[in-house]
Amino acid sequence: PRKGTVAYQFKELVSPQVIRSRMKRLEKVAGEASFRYRQPLMGKEVAVLAESPEGEGFLSGYTEHYVRVFFKEDSREVRKVLPVRIEEVTPSKTIGSIVR
Repeated sequence: PRKGTVAYQFKELVSPQVIRSRMKRLEKVAGEASFRYRQPLMGKEVAVLAESPEGEGFLSGYTEHYVRVFFKEDSREVRKVLPVRIEEVTPSKTIGSIVR
């Protein structure tokens, strides 16, 4: 509860264990929804704004629908919109390659 909020006046508070349990369930549901949302991109060509280096020879960036994509490319391509074919969608990552 924060002073000035409705919750500040609540007499019964949710225990830290319940908070952690609810957070884990929410994270699981959000992860599953993200995976389902990204799966139809498999094999498609999307425009990706290359934003940041992600280790040796990799960049990451976002599609117009805010899907983060990792792909192998030279870091000189940062801040450019690049055509990327989605080659793999895992529960935690979307991976593609530049279309040449």
